[in-house]
Amino acid sequence: MATTSNAAGQRAPEAFGSATGIALKATDGTVPTSSPYITWLPTGGANGTLVVSANSTDDLVLNT
Repeated sequence: MATTSNAAGQRAPEAFGSATGIALKATDGTVPTSSPYITWLPTGGANGTLVVSANSTDDLVLNT
């Protein structure tokens, strides 16, 4: 994995280089925006559950 540095040779944590983004979209088409917050729970599926909330909706988006 390549490390991106700024002009001073320091690591640049906000420079993600060529990483491809993945849109977060619920099965009903809802896209949580405006301050999304994600957390992981150890319950649900074999790998746990991701829970997302955002100011754009009162719903929680779950991924198990």
